[in-house]
Amino acid sequence: LYTISAVSGAAKKIHHPALQLASPRWSGDGKRIAYIGGLMSDEGITGGDLYIVPASGGPATDVTPNWKVSLTSIAWNGSPKKLTVTYLKGGAMGIASVDRHLDLPTIGDRVDIGCGACILGAVTVGDDCKIGANAVVLTDIAAGSTAVGMPARVVRRASTGDHP
Repeated sequence: LYTISAVSGAAKKIHHPALQLASPRWSGDGKRIAYIGGLMSDEGITGGDLYIVPASGGPATDVTPNWKVSLTSIAWNGSPKKLTVTYLKGGAMGIASVDRHLDLPTIGDRVDIGCGACILGAVTVGDDCKIGANAVVLTDIAAGSTAVGMPARVVRRASTGDHP
């Protein structure tokens, strides 16, 4: 990853990742660069983890370690510390907000996320959940639950088959 001076045209190497990188994006304050790094994501499909490196150079920080999704795009969210990412998991697409304090959702195993669903903030979606299309998840969803709506609400719990 290089920066190039607009005045002199000189290139400065600021980071050399172990694997390829994609979609580098400058933060609004110009102090950080975020990028998607790696050949494969945690799910084994195209895409990778989200890294942030100081624009002045230095080591990159993986802000999505073991986050079992495949990132597809990133954008700074009006703040030098907030990013919005789109990702794929189980063939569905979602949106998450990421800040430097790892305000990330935790998504369990075997979770079905409907098309257009958004899982926002530091919420947990348990194993074996189903999230309906276009749902907006703002609170934790217990394992085995089905959640729908804006904001999302649990409509079924698989372990008991009960409706809340």
